[in-house]
Amino acid sequence: MTISVLSTVLILLLGMGGGPSVSPRTIAAGSWGGPHVNLTVTPAGFSLEFDCAAGSAKGPTVIDRKGRFKLYGTYVSQPGSPSAARVTHPAEYSGSVKGKRMTLEVKLADTKQSMGTYHLVLGQRQRLNKCPAGRPPESEPSPSAKPYESR
Repeated sequence: MTISVLSTVLILLLGMGGGPSVSPRTIAAGSWGGPHVNLTVTPAGFSLEFDCAAGSAKGPTVIDRKGRFKLYGTYVSQPGSPSAARVTHPAEYSGSVKGKRMTLEVKLADTKQSMGTYHLVLGQRQRLNKCPAGRPPESEPSPSAKPYESR
């Protein structure tokens, strides 16, 4: 009878969290970079900067036993021209992490359009090729203006 009482107490303790707990694995916090993308991971989620866009996702960056993850957030196009509208889309960020290397797939959730697959490395920041700002058209000289003449 004593063994069954001890077994019952042990089962209750384990069920109440009295046993060893396993915390979920997460993507390593810090800067990740790769061609055309920089990613910053924090305990609250992550933010991304692309050549001509930005993105973010909130929530823990949990990875499964195989190193895979999937998070949802936003993707904002950032065209170079100030007159072009920035468009925000819901986005799905998925991929895998193996050691200090990450493969990241970006897909717009509303249009199902793939924005690409990126390969990043922990501790690396990349110089991005930001979209060039559009220049206003050069103004034409007024008909009354005379070109400069040298004498």
